[in-house]
Amino acid sequence: MKEREFLSSLNSYGYYHVTSQDVLVWFQNIQAVHGCYTISEAHVLNKDGQTMFHLYHCLPLSDVMNT
Repeated sequence: MKEREFLSSLNSYGYYHVTSQDVLVWFQNIQAVHGCYTISEAHVLNKDGQTMFHLYHCLPLSDVMNT
């Protein structure tokens, strides 16, 4: 999903300025480059690509934050 569609999707769910930690978004030079969803205080649901062939992974938050 491209940045515009991703941020638009977040807006449609009421995330106008994400301050909670249920959605994490990484920015590079003010452009969104990655996002993942927290499923607990210690784990996130992460996808390593944009196509249906890329799998979702349940990962420790620390692994995602350190990459």
